[in-house]
Amino acid sequence: MNAEEFVSGYVKGSDLPPGFRKRMRVAAVSSAGFDDGRKLVVFLDEFCGRGVPLNQTRLRAMIEGCGHDTEHWVGREVDIFHATAFYQGKQVAAVGIAVVERPAVAAPMSQPRIAKATFTSSVQTVAPTAADEPLDYPAGQAPFDDDVPF
Repeated sequence: MNAEEFVSGYVKGSDLPPGFRKRMRVAAVSSAGFDDGRKLVVFLDEFCGRGVPLNQTRLRAMIEGCGHDTEHWVGREVDIFHATAFYQGKQVAAVGIAVVERPAVAAPMSQPRIAKATFTSSVQTVAPTAADEPLDYPAGQAPFDDDVPF
C-alpha cells in the first residue's frame, strides 16, 4: 500500500527535500480559493492528485514558458524543485517551477522547385537533291520483296 495516497492538500516547499528536482508533466490546471484570494493550481502527473498553487513567481514562470492560455499548459513538461523564499522576513522552503523548453522544430522541407524549361525547335527546309529522288527499278528487280515468307 502506498501511503502517499492518503496525503491531502497542496504540495508545499517543506514536502520537497533539499536538492529535490524532478521533471513532471502538467495533467490539469484549476483555480482554488485561498485565504489571500483565488489562485491557479497546477496538477502534475505525480504527487497523487495534489496540486501546486501558483504564487506570482510560479505563475510568471508558467506564463513565460507556456503562454497566457492555460489550455496550452496541459501536457507541458515542468521541472519541480526545492527552492527557498523569504516569507515574513524569514527564509523558508518553497516549491520552484521551471517550464522545460520544447526542442526547436525544424521547418518543414519545401517542395523542390521544378524549373520551367522552354524548348524551341527549328526546322530547316532543304531543297530536294537528285539523291532524294525515288529510284525506278525495272519490274521484278526491286531490291526488296513485299512477299515475306513467314
